[in-house]
Amino acid sequence: MNFLKREPSNMTVRSALFGKISDSKNGFINVYFTFFLSLLMMFMFSFGFVFYASQSKEAFRKTCVTQAVDIQKRLIKAEKQLFALNSVSTLLRAHLTALYAILPVSVPPTTAATLAATEEVKLLQADLELAQNAIIKAAETDIAMRYGKMFFQANKENFEFMKSWSNFLYILTATVPVHYPQLAVRPDSWGGTAPNYELENDFETKQRVELKWHNFFSINQHVQKILNPKGFFGEPAILNYELVCKIQPERRETTWDLNISLGKH
Repeated sequence: MNFLKREPSNMTVRSALFGKISDSKNGFINVYFTFFLSLLMMFMFSFGFVFYASQSKEAFRKTCVTQAVDIQKRLIKAEKQLFALNSVSTLLRAHLTALYAILPVSVPPTTAATLAATEEVKLLQADLELAQNAIIKAAETDIAMRYGKMFFQANKENFEFMKSWSNFLYILTATVPVHYPQLAVRPDSWGGTAPNYELENDFETKQRVELKWHNFFSINQHVQKILNPKGFFGEPAILNYELVCKIQPERRETTWDLNISLGKH
């Protein structure tokens, strides 16, 4: 029995050819769509990073130039109040020195008066020392309170920013204290009760306010499962960002200045 070999019809060849073209077209569309999503993801991540970084930097700058500067101003104010009492301290010290000098040569009728005057000056010195210590204690307490308030406010703002971007960005952020400011004064070499006060040699360093803002950015985990974004070299899309704020005083002959340094670390 002879079987005749049937040649494929033009319709069959045409269908197979169209099928291959359709498969190739679909594959190209899938590749293009995936590439487009990757670009879109990188654009959204870059936009999110830039926008959040701008917000965080502005908030950090505000904290730096307001609260941190206010701390420095209050330290300088306390130092000025303390130094203003130096003239009184010097006067009492000179008066007491003079009384001690005449006491050995005083005659009995005046000895009692000299001793009474000496005790009166000592009482005035004790009162002055109480005033000096009150200025120092009030300044230290005020600075400690404002320093804590500054970090509470900064971290509160961080948290608000984190919430507003939590649906897209994974953010770890914190304000970190680097240097705690101190009232950088000391008694002069004369010492004693109610001494004169002066700035310490390294008062700029001890009085400096310095804080750092750490930021860690990545894509939200839910978004990563869908698009799995990568960096330009195939690494995970992760960014670190730090800001540093330094404020320290500078004393000239008759004036005080503040050096403010704010920038990316």
